[in-house]
Amino acid sequence: MNLQALFSAPILEQTYLDPGYSGHASDVWRVRTAEEVVVVRMLRQGLPEVPFWYGCHVLFGLDQRAIFQLEPLNRLLARFCSLPVPQVLRKGTLEDRPYVIVDAMPGVSFETFSELPEEALEAMGEEFARLHCGRFDWFGTPTGSTRYDLADFQTRLQETLRLLVERFYQQDEAIKKMLPAACEAVTQLPPLHYTVPVLMDMDASQFLTDGKRITAFVDTEGYAMGPRELDFIGLEYVFQQREARAFARGYERVLSLPEIAPVRFVYRYLYCLMEVQGSVALDPWMRYPALFA
Repeated sequence: MNLQALFSAPILEQTYLDPGYSGHASDVWRVRTAEEVVVVRMLRQGLPEVPFWYGCHVLFGLDQRAIFQLEPLNRLLARFCSLPVPQVLRKGTLEDRPYVIVDAMPGVSFETFSELPEEALEAMGEEFARLHCGRFDWFGTPTGSTRYDLADFQTRLQETLRLLVERFYQQDEAIKKMLPAACEAVTQLPPLHYTVPVLMDMDASQFLTDGKRITAFVDTEGYAMGPRELDFIGLEYVFQQREARAFARGYERVLSLPEIAPVRFVYRYLYCLMEVQGSVALDPWMRYPALFA
């Protein structure tokens, strides 16, 4: 796509940044002109309905089309942690497609957290704990554009599970069979007393590194205000034991770890339905190693 209309200076280099997975909400380019090096994020056309964004919308009110919400969202994240987050420099619409232009951040992408040294993982744990220090008395979108009462979380979670199964899994007998038990287990979840910023699509692709540390947090579209345990459920699918232990050490320098065992069954079932790591069969997904207590 020709992005020259977004810049006063001639574009010297334009590189498409492929996230490496389908269903992403935005097309992303790194652009270099004589005046600046920036990243352009532009809403994709004809967005398909996928389990991840459908689940985020029903449970939290997230709208993948609301790309301009990145501006207040990234300001919020920068308030609570020192990990660099790209700030929005300009925004607008090109050929009926909303876009934001953000800072180009230092570092390179990496495929798995196993590539990082333990010191970087410990620092990551500290940063997530600092984010979890920002506590709120509602759940919904991180900017507060959609807010739900904490007392309604279990009811809304049950409805999200039912709607996901109804819309995407009518031919999957294993998932349909587990739904009643999952909905019953929701009623046994500990009461939700507060929420924190949680990354619903936890993955190494959201970060950059210089090989020694994480240098930036670049993909924040999947953030919601929810129970902090969700971050740990997501991490169990992208960490091995070494990474989990190092992350926990860093986290505990700031906050105590939450108890994951009481919520693991329900939240793993939710994340399976939402395909946070793509389409995975239910049984191996639910049996994945438990890395946090």
